[in-house]
Amino acid sequence: MARRISLFALLALAACFDQQTNDAPEDAGHFDAPTFDGTIPDSSNPDSPIADTSLPEVEAGPKLVTVVVRNELGPEQGVTIVFHDPNGAVISSGITNAAGLVAQLVPSGSMMTALMGSPTTPRPVTVQGVEPGDVLTAFDDSNPTFLNDQIAVDSVPSPPPAETIGYFAGAGRCSAYFNTPPAQIGLSNGCEIGGRAPLLITAAGGPDAGYANVGYTFQKANALPGDGGTLHISPDGGWTTTFTTQTLSATGMSDAGGFGGFSFMEVTGNVPAWTTSGFPTAPLDGGPLNQPFQGHPGYADFVQGEANIVVFRSGSSSVAAIATRGAAPTTSTTTSLDLSQILPLISAATLDSTTPARPSVTWTADGSLASTDGAVVVIRWITRLDGGGTASGTWTIVLPPTATIAKAPTLPSTAAAWAPDATSTFLSPPFVFFIDGSFLPGYAQLRAITGSFSALGNATGNPPIVPPLPVDGTMRITGFTVSGD
Repeated sequence: MARRISLFALLALAACFDQQTNDAPEDAGHFDAPTFDGTIPDSSNPDSPIADTSLPEVEAGPKLVTVVVRNELGPEQGVTIVFHDPNGAVISSGITNAAGLVAQLVPSGSMMTALMGSPTTPRPVTVQGVEPGDVLTAFDDSNPTFLNDQIAVDSVPSPPPAETIGYFAGAGRCSAYFNTPPAQIGLSNGCEIGGRAPLLITAAGGPDAGYANVGYTFQKANALPGDGGTLHISPDGGWTTTFTTQTLSATGMSDAGGFGGFSFMEVTGNVPAWTTSGFPTAPLDGGPLNQPFQGHPGYADFVQGEANIVVFRSGSSSVAAIATRGAAPTTSTTTSLDLSQILPLISAATLDSTTPARPSVTWTADGSLASTDGAVVVIRWITRLDGGGTASGTWTIVLPPTATIAKAPTLPSTAAAWAPDATSTFLSPPFVFFIDGSFLPGYAQLRAITGSFSALGNATGNPPIVPPLPVDGTMRITGFTVSGD
């Protein structure tokens, strides 16, 4: 999951810019983020700042659009940012400074494209419907510093829990099973954040324990060496032998249709680890579908439960999910998810590559999605390189919920390598996701934190569909993607 910047901190960044220049000051990244104490000013109170009419009236100047680019190490310098008019024509471009910032005056309804990745692995991200005053985040997940690191579990606490026959060690979704240490875990994207990875080890019981887990131990925020190095860990926190039962309960299945299942996610240091299960057999009385999952008190910063629906369509899938994030429980609990509230399924997505450098995507859905917070479309391609080999690219386009087409904008000639060309082969289908979050008042807020959702769950349609949420709340996602079978 991407690193996140609070909305208040982003707004503070905008104040650091000179309104007469496109270049942000080099110290723009050093600021004190404002705080909000929950008090709303009262305009009827003469002592309230907003009721003070003694100040001279000042005409507001034009508002800049500010783009903040970060990778897992922090602000990223040297990323090209392209600004486009509402039709996708280039207005101007700039390069992020040491604080990861670029600011520009653009008209209402403009577009912004961050050229992430590289010419051989292009990952452009375009945000449509940009408005003056916007502060937009972009997260570049292509930094390779920790990509090939490994964790070596040199030992486990002794003695192990009774009936232990082996161990399952995981850093998020990266894991390994072993009977006796040492063991090696290879890391990939999403298994570490900012060069730190959690480690959760469960002890597997034998036949006398019903092959159930009989204990667990963990060590969080482990600092990785980087550059493909190996971190050696010997957890010494002892074993916990008491688990909790976290039950996910789905109602409204008769209204949702399709196949489906549950996902229970424990997140620590923004690194998620999850367990999934298909829906159990429906009860004869039409009651809720219940599925228990094992919880590990003390390990997670927060938990997230999801119920999802998948409809397979000849190599593609329509998926829909509803997920709720909450505090990590210390006792057994039940979380209810109402599948009758899922968004309408997207039944088809069509790619038009007549103009290869400006591909476009249209879609159809089983109902209106105009009331959601917005959409994310991902176009994928492979290009043959002149010197041999291929370049694999993805173009992510963020757009308002009322949009009916996602069309890639024009890029400057100097950035042609970031776009597909006449030699490119486009992969089918394009991905289309619509998002609705209880903590997002609308598209303005979604486009501002787009970097927080750079990875939309499992793009193959396998659960979990919803990525870890940035705050407690509920999110609904509906999408069209490749089949997960």
